[in-house]
Amino acid sequence: MRIIADVAVQFPGVKVEMLDTAVTPFPENVFAVPTYLLNGRIISLGNPTREELCDKLLREQQKSRA
Repeated sequence: MRIIADVAVQFPGVKVEMLDTAVTPFPENVFAVPTYLLNGRIISLGNPTREELCDKLLREQQKSRA
């Protein structure tokens, strides 16, 4: 959870949502926890490092600006 909170501060334009899988059904493409999705695509199975997550978010931002 902490990695999400830390990274969310650096990317205020990114909607961050954490699902409690005990209450909320998995999204269709999620088959393990933790799973990180970006725009509906799996970007990490398991917890990425902060650097990995930031790199993926930065690359996505650059794509959307191009």
